[in-house]
Amino acid sequence: MSSTDGSTIAPTPHQDRLISFCRAHGARPPLFQIVSDRRGGRTAWSCETIIAGKTFRARFWYDGHYVHNAREDAAQVALENLGVLPLPPQRQPQPSQHCWSPSNGWSA
Repeated sequence: MSSTDGSTIAPTPHQDRLISFCRAHGARPPLFQIVSDRRGGRTAWSCETIIAGKTFRARFWYDGHYVHNAREDAAQVALENLGVLPLPPQRQPQPSQHCWSPSNGWSA
């Protein structure tokens, strides 16, 4: 698996919202990292975003033409886990998931 910095791709709505959330809570902007995985004769692409030391991974792998969707997917996962967006019904939080607190940062 390899990775590259995906900071040159234009932000999308979930990414903009995540950047605003971080700014409002005094955290550094999220770092989006594009990752690839060679699968047979093709390469699949995904993304992970790091916020205050916590990594949120996109749910899916994408064709190279749709890497921007991987960034949006990772931003959506982060927003859901930070409590900004509701979790889809099939993705209920696990007891071990971390929560964001403006005063305490991450807590279990």
